[in-house]
This record gives sequence, structure tokens and C-alpha cells, in this order.
Amino acid sequence: MWAKKWLLERKKFTRTVLLKELQSNDFFTILCNLRVAKKRLIVTLRFYATERTYEDLKFSAVISPQLLSAIIQEPARQSIAA
Repeated sequence: MWAKKWLLERKKFTRTVLLKELQSNDFFTILCNLRVAKKRLIVTLRFYATERTYEDLKFSAVISPQLLSAIIQEPARQSIAA
């Protein structure tokens, strides 16, 4: 049966197969770490810019107040240790 090559190989390029390929790669780990770092930076900047409480920020950040406290205080602890 004749078919275009990409049609014969379409299962090879599905979203699931590509995600498995990426997850087995260090590049995926780097991307995940960058996304976490970006979210931490956004939450910290939002806290200092708006002076909102942890209880208030937890709704927009979808992070518990305890973790927000740890994230926001982390840069201060690092500068003291340096």
C-alpha cells in the first residue's frame, strides 16, 4: 500500500513519544529547573512589589504560605551567609 512517509511514521512523532524522549534527556531536567527558578523569582518579586501577605499570595501563586516564606527568605539567608 502506498502512503506518504510521514503518515507511516506518525506514531513515532506523537506527543507521548516525544515527551518520553525529552524526559530521558538532561535538557528536560534543565528546563524543569529553570521553570521552578522562574516561579520562585516571580513570587519573590510579587511579594516585595505588592507587600501582600503570604496568605494572600498563596492563592495567586498556588503555593503554601510555609513554602512561600521559605522561598522569599532564601535570598536574604544566602546574602547573610556570603
